[in-house]
Amino acid sequence: MDSNFIIPEDQKSVPISEEDCQIIHCMIQDNNLQHYPSIETGLAYGRSAFAIMNAINGKTHTAIDRFQHIVYKGLGLKNLSQNGIDMTRLIFEEEFSEIALPAKIKHESERFGFAFIDADHSFEAAFVDFFYLSKLIRVGGVIAIHDTWLKAIQQLRSFIVENQDHFEEVLAMGETTNPSMFFFKKVKKERETHYEQFKKF
Repeated sequence: MDSNFIIPEDQKSVPISEEDCQIIHCMIQDNNLQHYPSIETGLAYGRSAFAIMNAINGKTHTAIDRFQHIVYKGLGLKNLSQNGIDMTRLIFEEEFSEIALPAKIKHESERFGFAFIDADHSFEAAFVDFFYLSKLIRVGGVIAIHDTWLKAIQQLRSFIVENQDHFEEVLAMGETTNPSMFFFKKVKKERETHYEQFKKF
């Protein structure tokens, strides 16, 4: 899929695998999300963006990565450009996700069909990404969280399963497990408030 991608041999982060990219592609297609814009936190070397942008039908993809030039030397953007991606479809934001995502809530709520979380993998950062993306994703849309072997990501999964009843964990078609990603489908709108008993006031 990405034989022409430039990934330094001494890179410290683990690039998303080709198998994962294929699963992402299938998840988008199987849930009919190819007709909606998509969004991700953590562009890195561009593999996930490449898979997502090839799965959605000409829609825009938003990639948020504060470290694209600082750490990745712009290789994510370069890889996409040199591998046939129409860069006019890419909305790149070189900002921290905890700053970029809240700014979208007012104008882009429930707009996106697919979201991919693969930036800061601390529980706090991944939780913030999920919190805002859960409001930006449309009903029927899917949020994917990468790197399931990390304790912080496992804790985030537990939180979602136990507390977010408007999301349902799903598997890619033909898969019995999600070895490196958790997928959550938004099955209904979130309640407007957690204090419904006080609405009369």
